[in-house]
Amino acid sequence: MNNKYNWDDPEDCMTAVKKNGYFLRFVKNQTEEMCWQAIKRDNGSIDYVQKQTHEMCLYVIKQDGWNLKYVRKRTYELCLNAIKQNKNTIMYVDEKEFPEIHQIWRLLYE
Repeated sequence: MNNKYNWDDPEDCMTAVKKNGYFLRFVKNQTEEMCWQAIKRDNGSIDYVQKQTHEMCLYVIKQDGWNLKYVRKRTYELCLNAIKQNKNTIMYVDEKEFPEIHQIWRLLYE
């Protein structure tokens, strides 16, 4: 753990995540603003967002489709955007839950 910051102080936490989004993993009392700062700095830090919103997830997937692997609540829209961004992310799309996306993928890439 990085001891440079007081993880109980919201201002210190915001300063930390602005410098390195992955520091979000040390923040116990995350705010939505803090989470946005973290994912804008390092979009893979979505993995450490305690309360992921659809908008946050869509933002990081549009940056890099591989971020789908960190999304806890996958929706049709998120999965479709992920495969549009990177066809290999199909591995993170459950075929039983989203068979249409797998059909689209086959039409586009096979």
